Amino acid sequence: MIGLPAVLAIAAALTWGARHYALRRNLMDQPGERRSHGVATPRGGGIAIVLTLLLATVVAGLAWPGARVTLAVIGLGLLLVAGIGWWDDHRPLPAIRRLLVHLVAAALVAALVWQASGNPLQAVLALLFTVSLVNIWNFMDGINGIATTQAILAGLAFAAVMPMPYALAPLVLALACLGFLPF
Repeated sequence: MIGLPAVLAIAAALTWGARHYALRRNLMDQPGERRSHGVATPRGGGIAIVLTLLLATVVAGLAWPGARVTLAVIGLGLLLVAGIGWWDDHRPLPAIRRLLVHLVAAALVAALVWQASGNPLQAVLALLFTVSLVNIWNFMDGINGIATTQAILAGLAFAAVMPMPYALAPLVLALACLGFLPF
């Protein structure tokens, strides 16, 4: 539990760095019909949330060696989605290319579900839900604070009903997003 405040601080520091990087590189979302921004807003700050989650995944792997493969697969999925998003922030990509990478990341989630449940239908549903949620999240990301606020609320809700140590994952997500939100 001592590490939880560090999650908040790390996310805030990384967000500060990502924001300054975006400003220096002129990576800005301009106001438009798909965005609610009234003024140009720096892009790519969400990478701070992902990097914080990846660091937490590494720490969790050290604490729970039996979960390392699962954590590595989750980390790889995060890297794929964040990587294609980062690339798109720097050089806009066709939607189909992003979707293909999202499908690969969702297939990793589906493989974990299939391994855990042995049920191919659950794996297919996990794939469809994951791709859908990633794309819904991308859409919400154009509205200042909504995606992050939703992630905080969902993380806190899951943390409240899950037993330890499982509650740590959604709590880390909520704290990483909370560290991002002020920026």
